[in-house]
Amino acid sequence: MAIEILVGELGRVEYAALVCTGSNWAFGPLFTEEDGKWAGDIARAFLDWLPLDPREYEDHALESRYNQFMDKKPWRTQNDDGKR
Repeated sequence: MAIEILVGELGRVEYAALVCTGSNWAFGPLFTEEDGKWAGDIARAFLDWLPLDPREYEDHALESRYNQFMDKKPWRTQNDDGKR
């Protein structure tokens, strides 16, 4: 089982969501483009930033972590190659 990032567009806006490949279930926040970064890149940065597998969090705890992540915006400190 793994986590994949599902990316799609609605109109001219890109969205991304986390999907558990074992259960084929989408979960967690809906990511959008921000600061010139694609939604999929922000979703990947969120996964890299989390200390645990996101499936281990209760919904309210994952939401709290997402809000902390969005407040810090750690993707702003990454180069285009994903390195800090």
